[in-house]
Amino acid sequence: GIVNAAQPVLCKPNKACFQLVLDQLNLEAASTIFIDDSVRNVAAAHEMGIFSVLVSPSLAAQQAPHQQVAGADLVIANFNQLREVLPQVRGRRRERRRQRSGQALGPAFCLVAV
Repeated sequence: GIVNAAQPVLCKPNKACFQLVLDQLNLEAASTIFIDDSVRNVAAAHEMGIFSVLVSPSLAAQQAPHQQVAGADLVIANFNQLREVLPQVRGRRRERRRQRSGQALGPAFCLVAV
């Protein structure tokens, strides 16, 4: 599916924006990873059940490596860390999905917005 200009104008952190993308691409929130540099956007996606990664050099410096903060499943300092943490993200996301749904785990979609 493609989200295009014919769709209503919605902006993050409006949850309807996330829901529109999920609906248009036929995704489940629990199967999706959202990566952003805005605490508000990440928190909104997290509240919807989307695995949310916050990119924040300042918050990452204040936390233990890859520690969770309120409203985010994971905090990293920069995008270069994604390769390092993707196995960790995959494991956390799969465990959370297993706990929530008890369903078989299929492939995931990565939604990146910065």
